[in-house]
Amino acid sequence: MAQIDVVHKLLDDMEMVISYLNGRDEKTVEKHEIDDLIIVLNELHGWGTAYTDLAPKLSLAAPLVSKYLKNPGPFDLQDTRIVAQRIRSYLRSLDQRTDPVNEYDTEFFRDEVDSLVESSQNRSAQAQPSSPPFTFQADSWSFIALNSELKAKISATSVLLDSIVVQVKRSNLPPDQQAITDIERNQLIAILETTLGLLRNPVMVERGLMNKMKDSLAKVAKKSAEKELEQGIGHASETAASWVQDLINMIW
Repeated sequence: MAQIDVVHKLLDDMEMVISYLNGRDEKTVEKHEIDDLIIVLNELHGWGTAYTDLAPKLSLAAPLVSKYLKNPGPFDLQDTRIVAQRIRSYLRSLDQRTDPVNEYDTEFFRDEVDSLVESSQNRSAQAQPSSPPFTFQADSWSFIALNSELKAKISATSVLLDSIVVQVKRSNLPPDQQAITDIERNQLIAILETTLGLLRNPVMVERGLMNKMKDSLAKVAKKSAEKELEQGIGHASETAASWVQDLINMIW
């Protein structure tokens, strides 16, 4: 069993890695640029866990875990972001600390959402300068009382949303073969990344943001079905919209 102070140190290291990766624009990253990520991954692997055992705990494929430990790189930037975020989520699950946040201090979480929205919009603007920013009407903030069922649902939904972000970002089809426009694509990425930022550290969530994400996913699924295009993204979005509605029902 890992000592809690070791877990805290690894968490701090991963926060720095994620901050660094979020500030990069290149499509790949060299191994020496993510030394801390590799060290943390080796540390987790050194706790006596085989690739095939560690990978499910991180919600990653075993070959992907093995690649970061064995290959010299370079690595896809988006894949690296996902690996880093999954490692952070796993470490947080080992950390039994309760952050001393006042249960009535919703301003802290509003600031966090504003920061996530701005970060996602900046990345979308770089990809598509003409894309308008997405907006949503704040409805109801709620603290999350985690239980095993809700934790499992959040984890599964986060993995699915991550996969949709990756699929949407990697799609390079011509316009006549796309289910949604480039502007809609960038807005979807922005709202998914914003919501994922909250779900990875589930303390408090906002219902208006969750509903906006659910409606966006449902719209993608509908357009995909109507046009019979990008059906992989469409089916995943349909499932994700249903799972997000389940989360809304469980939290509120």
